[in-house]
Amino acid sequence: MQEAVASGVGLGISVDTGTTCFAACEEAKRLGLNLIITDHHLPDKHLPKAFALLNPAREDCGFSERKLCGTGVAFFLLMAVWQCLRRLGEPPGYDLRLLLDRVAVATVADMMDLVGVNRILVAYGLQQLNHSPCVGMSALMKVARVRGKVTVETIGFYIAPRINAAGRMQHGDVAMRFLLSSDMEEANALANQLDEMNKHRRNIEIKVLQQATNLLGEKKQNNGLMVY
Repeated sequence: MQEAVASGVGLGISVDTGTTCFAACEEAKRLGLNLIITDHHLPDKHLPKAFALLNPAREDCGFSERKLCGTGVAFFLLMAVWQCLRRLGEPPGYDLRLLLDRVAVATVADMMDLVGVNRILVAYGLQQLNHSPCVGMSALMKVARVRGKVTVETIGFYIAPRINAAGRMQHGDVAMRFLLSSDMEEANALANQLDEMNKHRRNIEIKVLQQATNLLGEKKQNNGLMVY
């Protein structure tokens, strides 16, 4: 918060985090930074002192669907902002439906129940992935050798793991630049980078599994074991 204010930021918006970041919210308030939290994680007994806390998991939230992923909550905030701008006679020159491919991927990747609003978001997002995906998604599907119709399984096994690999292996910034890219050459390079990170993740998982199996030795026939 201190770095943000020092660089001239007056408004902060979180995605998928912040509901229990009490110290950060207190500091933001002290510094005069308006902090809007969009999150879906369970709140504590007390809520942080942010400018706004948008979280369907709040008991006092009137939103009918309680199980949105973090991206879903942020997407609903965008829709509300777009509605406000239209009422003010300043309609944005961007169609939010163009983001549905990424909303669908996020919803499936976070293993949300595909009912209600989530089902609608994913259904329309799949249509976009199949007919007019963004530059990044198009590049990643090519790298992942996705063939035929894109389904929920395609997202879960081919698309999402490669995006998630960035934050797990190096830094999520690579995935962010990939999702924001509008240049096919750049998107292809970043998609290949994500694919290599995912291969590295797989290799590590294989080694960890082998280490665990070796530690178990003769005990591996038991029903339940935890290995450190």
